[in-house]
Amino acid sequence: MVKPEDDFPHPVPPQAFMTWKENWVFPAIDPDARVASLFHFSLRPAAGEGIFTAKLCIDGWEHRYVGRSPVPRDLTDLVPVRNDRLVFEVVEPGERFRIT
Repeated sequence: MVKPEDDFPHPVPPQAFMTWKENWVFPAIDPDARVASLFHFSLRPAAGEGIFTAKLCIDGWEHRYVGRSPVPRDLTDLVPVRNDRLVFEVVEPGERFRIT
């Protein structure tokens, strides 16, 4: 069963530390309005980095951002999940999220 705290970064188990990644992916599409988006947050504590991605397509206009930023080894301290351009917040665990 998914618990509210499952939406937040997790402590990394020692036996999995070398391969552990924390990921959130948020796709959206409105074909009638010709709008699509994809936001992807990938935290890689063993590498000491996070990859923050935003892709937007609005009526044929496209924008893409991919940024790499340092992240701590203990991901539980990275709330909200953020770099210098994107912020991912859990507003209501299991229900609502905010990306700015």
